[in-house]
Amino acid sequence: MREPDGSPLAALERAQLKIKSLQLFSRTMDISSLELAGTELFVARDRLGAWNLQKLSAGRNRNEAQPEPSQRQKPFDLKLTKLGFSRGRLHLSDALPTGGFQTDLQEIELTAENFFLAQGGPAPFALNFRSQRGETVS
Repeated sequence: MREPDGSPLAALERAQLKIKSLQLFSRTMDISSLELAGTELFVARDRLGAWNLQKLSAGRNRNEAQPEPSQRQKPFDLKLTKLGFSRGRLHLSDALPTGGFQTDLQEIELTAENFFLAQGGPAPFALNFRSQRGETVS
């Protein structure tokens, strides 16, 4: 996937989604598992502080009137029983601080369980990665 100017934005080797139930009209989704492997993401902030991911949706819905509180839809209820994210890479470029900043994170591994959007509460997770300088986080 590329940004409108042609620069890289994201890549994904493999994704597997197992949906237990999906109820569109009641805005409820129960996902048994989501597995992502080999994800690569390019995140950049320009000198004005705008992130490239924000620019993807710039201009959308700008002219639409906001609904009255009584007409708003109920929040989406998402239940994610298991999340697996492996062999991830993140390329970060930040032009806002003086002199700029760039780094890469590699070997990103993330697992999470029992993430419930509407109910809140803790969702156990584990995160590991390695920086381009060889630093590790576990």
